[in-house]
This record gives sequence, structure tokens and C-alpha cells, in this order.
Amino acid sequence: MKKFHSLRFSILIIALFFLFSASKGKDKEGNNYYTIQECLDSNFIQVKVIGAGGYQEECVKISVKNISSQELKIKLEPGRRLISDDSTVQDILIVKEKLFLLAVGKTFEFKGYGFCCQNHNSAPGKDSAFSIGFIENEKFVKLANVINENNFPANAIQHAIWVLSDSISFSSVRADNMADILPLRKTLAQILNIEIPWYTLSYVEDTARLFSDRPKIISGSFKYYVKNNSVITINVRNSNGQIIKVYVKEIAKNPGTYVFYLNENVTNWRKGKYSIFVYSDYSNIILKKEFVL
Repeated sequence: MKKFHSLRFSILIIALFFLFSASKGKDKEGNNYYTIQECLDSNFIQVKVIGAGGYQEECVKISVKNISSQELKIKLEPGRRLISDDSTVQDILIVKEKLFLLAVGKTFEFKGYGFCCQNHNSAPGKDSAFSIGFIENEKFVKLANVINENNFPANAIQHAIWVLSDSISFSSVRADNMADILPLRKTLAQILNIEIPWYTLSYVEDTARLFSDRPKIISGSFKYYVKNNSVITINVRNSNGQIIKVYVKEIAKNPGTYVFYLNENVTNWRKGKYSIFVYSDYSNIILKKEFVL
């Protein structure tokens, strides 16, 4: 009986070893790395996290000490949410992995690449304290992974994260060259199960807040098709049907495909839903495009 229990115990230990080994991440060369979480769960490491100043990019300092009896290859995972000790200070979402080798008894210090995921809170100060936190849900992890694999502009990354964490407008995710952030916008649209908006929004800067939530400029373009020789009018209306602005007024157009470009200062416009109408011959609606401020 003792031999039977001993055999069962040995099998369990072997199974746990292979399970732990199989869960390790790999670098591009195929080397195995234990995640921060695995190392913590196994009591292999001690971790300290403090603010480096700021709320974007390399904004936290992470110190990892190897307290195990073996050399460790460690991976900081994209999608890990660092929790601020101060409830009025933002948590930080890590979006770039960090791989490092840590000898027995040694400490490795580095800056973690992450972004605010609570725009209603204040930015972390230098030496603000954080816990190592947890891996966020699959939506955040999917977003963090596409950020990890690309070099997107910081502002676009920040707004993409706020779309998930604070439900700000998808249209705030923008860049000088929109093609540069197409994979980011596609991934975010897949996560939210929506179409990519045809327009983008920039916002009024507010020195008292990270995100003002007050739209400043709406930009975008769309195509419309004129079937016959027609007189074209293009205007924008609010949700009550009131005309806010006329962009094209009774201009003759030949049959063909045209592009309308929008770049409008909406600082003084009320929040809500708006519609751009393209009319032919004064009253026939060719196209209707909606946007929300």
C-alpha cells in the first residue's frame, strides 16, 4: 500500500512539473520563460513596482528578485494590470512584454511599458506604489498583444485602452498617418464587434484632466455616387433634423463617384448624434452618414 501511494505521489509530481513547463512562454528563438505570475505562484521571486513619473510608455519601475534556488528566465506579460495602492491614482496596463534572465539571489530592475487604464484618476507620481496586479480579461489581453507586436503611436495606444477601460469614443483612436494604426483599429473593432468608424475625433486639451471628453475636431471622408446629371447639396443635421451647416449647396455634378472630405471644428457643438446628408436635385437622399459627438 505504501508503495502504491508513493507511486501516485511520484506521478503527481511529474505531472505538475510537465504542466508548469508547458505553460511557459517562449521567445523568438524558442527559449522557455516562466511568466511573472508562475514565478509568484511558486514563490520563486519578490516583486516591487513604483511609478517612474507619468502615465504612458515606460511609466513604472519594476524590481524582481530571484529567491529560488535556480536561475530563472522570466516574462512580464502584456495584458497585466498593475494596481495602484492609492485608489485616486490610475492603474497601469502593461502592453509590452519583457524577457530577462535572473540568477539566483540577484535583482533585476527595469521600466515596464504600460498605459493608464482609469482616465478619471490622477497620473502616478514618481515612486507611487503599485502591486503586481493580475492578468486582465481576454479583451484587454488581445488588445495588449497587438500593441506588443507593433509600434503604434503612444496617443493612439492610450485612447484604444481607454475605449475598453472607460468607454470613450472609438473615433478618438487616431494618428497623423491612419494607415499606421489600422491593425490597432481593426483589433479593437473585432473586440467590440463593431464596424470601424468612418471618422475620427480629436479633443480639447484640459490641464486639469487627462481626457477632457470635449470633442474639438471631427475628420473623415466618404464616397458618394451620382447616377445622373444632378444638382448636389450636402449638409449636416442634428438629431432633431435641424440643419447645422451646409457644405455643398446646389452644385451641378455629372454622373460619377465623388469623395466628400470633412474637417470641422465642433468645439461649440452640443453632444449627440448628427447626420450628414447628400441630396440630389434638392430632395432626393443619395447618402446618409452618421457621427456622434
